[in-house]
Amino acid sequence: MDCRLFALILFVLGGCTTKDAESAPEKKPAKVAPQFVQFPTLRLQGMNPKQMQDFVKIMNEETCPCDCPKTFAGCLQEGSKCKPAIILGQWIADRMQEEAVPTDILAEALAKDVGSEGFKSQVKSIDIKGYASKGNKKNAPITIVEYADFQCTHCKDTAKELALLVQEEPTKYRVIFKHFPLEGHPMARAAAIAAEAAAQQGKFWEMHDAIFAAQTQMTEDLFAKHAKAIGLDVKRFERDRKSAAVIDRVERSIKEGKALEIKGTPALYFNGRPYHLALNQGGFRLRAEMEEGRQTASCN
Repeated sequence: MDCRLFALILFVLGGCTTKDAESAPEKKPAKVAPQFVQFPTLRLQGMNPKQMQDFVKIMNEETCPCDCPKTFAGCLQEGSKCKPAIILGQWIADRMQEEAVPTDILAEALAKDVGSEGFKSQVKSIDIKGYASKGNKKNAPITIVEYADFQCTHCKDTAKELALLVQEEPTKYRVIFKHFPLEGHPMARAAAIAAEAAAQQGKFWEMHDAIFAAQTQMTEDLFAKHAKAIGLDVKRFERDRKSAAVIDRVERSIKEGKALEIKGTPALYFNGRPYHLALNQGGFRLRAEMEEGRQTASCN
């Protein structure tokens, strides 16, 4: 397993991945001509001719996010009641105008997120009982489950983005942390156990932050130093690190991640459905809006 950095590409598809995470993109049937070339529900005035050509192609190749019997383009026409399509279509258009991400990479991320691997997938059954969470723990409209690896640099960055998201809108979001240490990250499993041991004394997030802050210096001794620094009973912490209950909590999370066929970290689930867009607040808020729009979306 390896952890790769591809500058702009990781803006959309970033993460620490397994070696076999690469998969050939699903082949789409050839289109003779796009069905729609205008999108009255969107603001596209800033697009140059090449960007518009690419946008028309992508929108006519993808399916409607609302699972309507239409293309994405078809759900962007006058009178559309598919709010998620309008929200996501505008976001894609804005990213293309910014030229922030290569068009082919953006198209690949879109294909994953609107298809059966993302927004239109069945809700996954995820065990969240007993795992650390922050935000609105009772009735948050948006629950985000993050499977992460403490040695993954992109998990460290994503943790900051998620923390800011909850900080700015604490009643809207609940973020739950689950463990998925990758093989090839030798200290990741031990770090996960240390975090869960700290949780036994009510300080999971303090340990979480301390581990990420010194991510490149992980050792068993350093975890003990973190425990002392954040005010834990160090002797109890050391006992809990070896306890069956703590180790089992980490192992159950790993087993569940494998059952979900997670290939890399961070892996995010919004209200039980996989997320494949930008690993930043803009992308997270976009998907949250789409989830909220799901409730009133219609194909009529």
